[in-house]
Amino acid sequence: MLQTIALLREFKESRPLRRIVQAMITLSDKTGDEPIRILAFLDDTVVSGNVKPVLGFARSALHDDAARRSLEVSMASFARSERDLEFVEMLRAQGFAVDVVRERGRFDFGIFPQLREIVASRRPHVLWTHGAKTHFLVRAARLHAGRAWVASHHGYTATSLTWTLYDQLDRWSLHGADRVVTVCDAFAADLKARLHIPPERLSVHRSPIVPRAVPRAAGDSALREELGLAPNAEIVLSVGRLSKEKGHADLVRAIAVVRRTYDSEVVLVIVGEGPERASLERLCARLNLTDVVKLVGYKDNVSPYYAAANVFVLPSYSEGSPNVLLEAMDAGVPIVATSVGGVGEMIHHGEQGWLVPSGDSERLAGGIVHVLSTPDLREAFIREGRRTLAAYHPALYYAGVRSLFERVADDAKNGVR
Repeated sequence: MLQTIALLREFKESRPLRRIVQAMITLSDKTGDEPIRILAFLDDTVVSGNVKPVLGFARSALHDDAARRSLEVSMASFARSERDLEFVEMLRAQGFAVDVVRERGRFDFGIFPQLREIVASRRPHVLWTHGAKTHFLVRAARLHAGRAWVASHHGYTATSLTWTLYDQLDRWSLHGADRVVTVCDAFAADLKARLHIPPERLSVHRSPIVPRAVPRAAGDSALREELGLAPNAEIVLSVGRLSKEKGHADLVRAIAVVRRTYDSEVVLVIVGEGPERASLERLCARLNLTDVVKLVGYKDNVSPYYAAANVFVLPSYSEGSPNVLLEAMDAGVPIVATSVGGVGEMIHHGEQGWLVPSGDSERLAGGIVHVLSTPDLREAFIREGRRTLAAYHPALYYAGVRSLFERVADDAKNGVR
């Protein structure tokens, strides 16, 4: 057997046979009860909504006895700055196996040799990608040759020329994946209709949340003091990247309306960083809201903000299965959100929250005022939100994804795409 594998390695560069031979070499590494090796490529260098499910899954593989015997999860993260390397070290300190891909820019084709070296070293049975960038890199560098590839799709946003290009590349890249995973039925329908992804290669796995049940009063007074807020001010909270599709400009305009129509003092706290910050600051100045809108930047720990909030608002134009809605439900914060993407699958209007059309600041303001001024409605939203969380328990997500990895690894072994 060893002689056969050596011969296969010697002749694998023959172009017509390359993919078949590489598949045989890779699968010869997986025998008996050996764990399935998974290499996850991280697109973000912060613990974003896309990264959290990967870390949770990897953590379960580390600490759950049954999972540890059947799975090995490693990660590859991209670094262009010292802060990116700090992210890697933070992951390694938690026990995760992480390789660093050093790049000079967002589109650095010079990293292909590094990617191939990592794949050769880790010898994964399954590649797991999480965004347009890593989808493209895997297909363009042919990293999936001879192994299974699962691509997690989180939706399209077009906030700049670069990201528009990424989205177009994704439409090519995803056709090379063995399975495409997405986070909501709305995205699955889009992938079928526009990208023609076959239904048998497509599945929905909703983003999980680890329940925390943050006490409502935890750190409230300290946070108010830090932000310079009056003890009786009601806090409207939004959490997310400051980019156009997140709709924060609509929310700022809505707060101007709320301030004119609602009796109590209201302030808006936005947690997040991104390219729209300067534009939002100018808008706040133009509407005389500089002291009313608090742009606090990115925070590793958002729990104190949820604990202090009176209502959570998601004003987006595009969403899949947003983790921030689950975090708000878990923290017991009533929700007002735009009915886009998979939001309507998580929240039924008038049950777990209040839904409005995207791009309508007046309707958004009306929803905020209605929720703030109706205590019984707020309590109902909180109660139903916590019940909804059961469908997003991490154990369900981990079991579903683990089963998918087992199937694609088995299909690869049997030469089935």
